[in-house]
Amino acid sequence: MYGKKIKLLFNNLEILIYVVLFDQSPSGIDSCNFLPEMEEVKSNEQWMCPHCIEDKGIKPYWICNSSLCLKKRKMVPTGIAIFRAREMGYKSVAQLLMDELQRAGR
Repeated sequence: MYGKKIKLLFNNLEILIYVVLFDQSPSGIDSCNFLPEMEEVKSNEQWMCPHCIEDKGIKPYWICNSSLCLKKRKMVPTGIAIFRAREMGYKSVAQLLMDELQRAGR
């Protein structure tokens, strides 16, 4: 097993990830896992995920439902909310949250 930090550019946003390469997974199949550098992300208060960056763009209520992003907005993390969102007629949790933010005027 070995790892390497790499930087990706996504919508003009530089994302640092740590790639962990395994010679072989426990199941015997070669595998590769991508793990974000969460400690660096958590320590950078200016960091925004690629979905939330749209808050400053063309979709003012667009956010993701990651616990990190919701906590930064002083919102309670949703947990597994896709079932509730679908019952309410939304295609995704993101659409449910956008609607809730719009109604709350945030």
